[in-house]
Amino acid sequence: MVRKSASVLAILLLMAAGMASAAHAEISSNITVNPLGFIGWGPDIEFETAMGDTNALAVRGKFGGWTLGDWTTTSVGGGLSWRFYLNDDLKAPRGLYVGPSVDILSVTSSIKDGGSGTSMIYSIYGQLGYKWIFGQKVGFVLSPYINLGYNMGSVSATNSLGDSDSVSFSGFLFGLGLAIGIGF
Repeated sequence: MVRKSASVLAILLLMAAGMASAAHAEISSNITVNPLGFIGWGPDIEFETAMGDTNALAVRGKFGGWTLGDWTTTSVGGGLSWRFYLNDDLKAPRGLYVGPSVDILSVTSSIKDGGSGTSMIYSIYGQLGYKWIFGQKVGFVLSPYINLGYNMGSVSATNSLGDSDSVSFSGFLFGLGLAIGIGF
């Protein structure tokens, strides 16, 4: 009985020490949303975590929908970014960053007279941004950024009469974003 109580007490003390050290740690991760995405491909929700003092990995989910002429389109997908933080005095994920990104979207489109189609859109781009985190253990995140890259893909749809139409999503991309969220 004493041995079992001592074991439980030891486990509780180790858990408390672990939580106390985590509470004193600097912010190394954040979750953000880009509300400006409603203007373009759609908003994204992103989780980023430091992989060292100068770099971080970000994983995001993307979704959207829009109407363009006779086409109605919805998209869902995700992406990955590797960010290199270029600051001597700040640790990732804070400060000026640059890095490569890739996104994959499943796009479903329909045209007004009944045709529909699904395709994949691939985006490869570079990102340049700055991330402010206001707080030490938990904080508000604000990060404006610029994307420059290339989209590949198109969507084709065939209507009830057998006529087909296509919309290309291939070409160079330029985008502005503003991530807001919470760091922890």
